[in-house]
Amino acid sequence: MSSAQVAFVIVLFLVVSTKLTRAQDLYVIERDDLYGFSAKSGKPLIPPKYGAAKPFSEGLAAVYENGNWGFIDSTGKTKIEPDFWDADNFSDGLAAIRKGGWGYIDRTGRIVVQPRYLQARRFSEEVAPVKAETGWLFIDKTGGPVLDLSGFEDAMNFSAGLAAVQVGGKWRFITHEGKKQFDLEFTKVSNFNEDLAAVQEEENGKYGFIDRFGHYAIPPVFDAAMSFSEGLAAVRLNKRWGYINKSGEMRIPNNYPLFADDFVGGLAVVSDPVHGAKMYIDTDGKPQFFKSSEPPDTERGGYPACSVKLSSVPPGAEVYLIPAYIWDQADRGRSAPSQLKGSDLKAYLDEHFEFQVKEGQTNVEVRNIVEQADVALFLLGGDMQRRWVDLRIGENSASVSFEHK
Repeated sequence: MSSAQVAFVIVLFLVVSTKLTRAQDLYVIERDDLYGFSAKSGKPLIPPKYGAAKPFSEGLAAVYENGNWGFIDSTGKTKIEPDFWDADNFSDGLAAIRKGGWGYIDRTGRIVVQPRYLQARRFSEEVAPVKAETGWLFIDKTGGPVLDLSGFEDAMNFSAGLAAVQVGGKWRFITHEGKKQFDLEFTKVSNFNEDLAAVQEEENGKYGFIDRFGHYAIPPVFDAAMSFSEGLAAVRLNKRWGYINKSGEMRIPNNYPLFADDFVGGLAVVSDPVHGAKMYIDTDGKPQFFKSSEPPDTERGGYPACSVKLSSVPPGAEVYLIPAYIWDQADRGRSAPSQLKGSDLKAYLDEHFEFQVKEGQTNVEVRNIVEQADVALFLLGGDMQRRWVDLRIGENSASVSFEHK
């Protein structure tokens, strides 16, 4: 091979690698009921112009426009025309689409499995679970049924050689041959991700994490749990979501009242503790930018919200509104905000709670999740005062005033 040929191969590889990385570093954002994509910094790269959008996967993202779903690439160029009633992410080179029934397309938009199923999930390890009239089964990439993988009440994707299937109302884990991996069965499960799966043995019981042999790697102590992603798993404890590592240690405090999603590309979407809007955080738990400033979906939490009016005399004090559980919570070797004084407290708030508190001029109304008491901090010049705000009593509004002496 000549030196010119070698140079060409290297350049081509770099171009492809850059494109894949860029797609993985694009994050869904919503502004004024339209969806687009931003960089990891929060800067919009594909302007919000779609009626809905799903995350990038394998270099393509499903977007909704003109009444149908299609796919775009990382530059925002349409790669598969919007022609489907619904569409899922690409996985294993195929994406589930709905047009009448559910089927699958390849990256060119060509239908490779005819849309004839009631439901369809993503391909992994060369097979995908689909729901037919007779129940759930697994198909291969030609659309043919897989031997010994049918007759299920529900089914999840294969991961690390195992898939969760529901039989007789209980979930079990099976191999590609349809055999049970171990005898233990569960009420609820997640997929195996990073060699662990979240499970609940009994209805209304606690969640823990098992390994591939059915042994608990993390004891069942959580109210809810999701699968691991990028070394962290979202868990719900004491009515709030946080993240644990594979040792079961809480790595990101359970500050989030409504929901916490999987990490993808170093960021995860969580509910802002103040008013529940969707917010991206990094793997250290630091807020990055808002995915959406809209109120949370009702099905993702059910917490009521109310208006809180904050006022000061004289007007114009700077105010922070902080949920009480954050106020009293230490953070990885640092003192809790309630233990700090003066400039140390102000510096802590500026560093850690830029997006987790409501900051602005007083004499305005803000929307706040009603879940417990809040602390209102008023700052005017060198003066700082604290007021407790308890919204649990069922009132639809509350007023907090601060008088500067």
